[in-house]
Amino acid sequence: MKPIQVTGKRKRAVARATLKPGKGIIRINQFNINLYKPDMARMRIEEPLAIVGDVASKVDIDIRVNGGISGI
Repeated sequence: MKPIQVTGKRKRAVARATLKPGKGIIRINQFNINLYKPDMARMRIEEPLAIVGDVASKVDIDIRVNGGISGI
C-alpha cells in the first residue's frame, strides 16, 4: 500500500494527514493521540476510526496542524 497524503483547510488553519501501513499509531504534531486533551476532543477524532474498525489498526496516521488552536 502506498502512503496517502491529504490536506484540509479552515480559515487560516491547515491540516495535513499521511496514512501509511503500520500498527495503528495516530500522532498529531508528533504527539501520540492518547496524550491529546480534552478527552472529548480525542473521542471525536477517534470516532471515524471506530467506524472503519479493523482497517484503522493496520495503518499509521501522522497529522500536522498549523494555525488555529491545536489543543495540545
